[in-house]
Amino acid sequence: MANLITCIRIICSIVLLFCPVFSPAFYILYLAANKVTGVMLFVLPLTLTFIDLKISGTIVSMVATFAAIQEGHLIRTGNNNSTVH
Repeated sequence: MANLITCIRIICSIVLLFCPVFSPAFYILYLAANKVTGVMLFVLPLTLTFIDLKISGTIVSMVATFAAIQEGHLIRTGNNNSTVH
């Protein structure tokens, strides 16, 4: 499950590079990347009975960290490119 979610995030991130900033496709991919992180955080306690916390916690932490870095980058570059539509 975690591998599938990670693969989806990687694919969406790559596609996001080719989307015009502030376009509908950009927002769809951007929100989908952050929703996956939220879902993973929500599901984490439910997986404790069959997945070791060290493994699942590490994966969720890595995905959340990547999402936060990506969001910071998008905010930073969005402010610089605010005139581009």
